[in-house]
Amino acid sequence: MIGGLLQAQPKPAPALPAATPSAFEQSADGWISLLSQPDLSEWRRERYPASKPMGESNPWSYDPSSGIISCRATGIHEMLLHRTVQADGVFHLEFRFVGGSAKPNSGVFVRTLPDASSWYQAQLAPSGLGMVFGQNGVSEGKPKRISGGARYPELLRPQGEWNTIEITCQGSELTLWINGHVTARSNALSTMRGHIGLEAEFNPVEFRNLRFKPFP
Repeated sequence: MIGGLLQAQPKPAPALPAATPSAFEQSADGWISLLSQPDLSEWRRERYPASKPMGESNPWSYDPSSGIISCRATGIHEMLLHRTVQADGVFHLEFRFVGGSAKPNSGVFVRTLPDASSWYQAQLAPSGLGMVFGQNGVSEGKPKRISGGARYPELLRPQGEWNTIEITCQGSELTLWINGHVTARSNALSTMRGHIGLEAEFNPVEFRNLRFKPFP
């Protein structure tokens, strides 16, 4: 007690879940490369948020020799969606923050519609790493939002080092796995088919080894 007042105790951080192997580590069969072309012709830029105009410059580039998608998103917030619509399956990729930003930020989308009326995103920013959130369409002019998971900033590796993430969608269920640990589960998905995507959010970030494994 200080000055006669009880001081609120900080909420303890959640315990890190037990380590588990990724779906790709368990089986390398059945995966489809999402970077099979020597450019980004399989992908398209879309506004995000939908109410904001598209940036005048294109922040996305792809180097087929290294297999790396680079995003230089200074002043730009948008998404890059793969053109193929996907349903149930696992989206596997690696990402790393570059450029030394004090507050790096980005995200990964699944089952997302091009007009962003419905979308689901795994947060990659350190302050929200481990969380998933999204929008199940619009009702009476208002977005129907969902969120789940817990924040595990300690899972993010130092800038310049690669992180591995997998998002599994099956029916209304979504599971997020990051660097060896399941950090979020949700059974609130209402969009059963949509696009996989990456987020440009004002910070430089790189992606590689983008793969999708559809479920039968």
